[in-house]
Amino acid sequence: MNEKSDIEKTASIEKYKKSGVRKKVAAEWYEKLLKTMVEEKPYLDPKLSLSGLAKQLEISPNQLSQIINQEAEVNFHDFVNSYRVEEFIDKANEKKNFACSLWHLIQDSILNHLSTQFSKSKKE
Repeated sequence: MNEKSDIEKTASIEKYKKSGVRKKVAAEWYEKLLKTMVEEKPYLDPKLSLSGLAKQLEISPNQLSQIINQEAEVNFHDFVNSYRVEEFIDKANEKKNFACSLWHLIQDSILNHLSTQFSKSKKE
């Protein structure tokens, strides 16, 4: 993940200064989030949303957003997409998928998500 400048880190700290989620609690929730991402792979759902993942974790979307911003130092979409990219790389490296076309892997891993995002933006 990208290194943040001292100014950006300070701004992030100030942004959540009055939040009810303290650093220790955020770290615990972040560990639960990471475990969920690995074990349940919610990122495979092209319709995954911040509120949907928050509901799955039984916390508020605002709290989840804060936790991802503070702990991973990225936004929700970048966080989820990093898992999607890793999934694509893993599938591409599997021997059973070697004969599978690159297009099929791209479609399964990335385009379904982009299509969903495009549809959402057209409705807005």
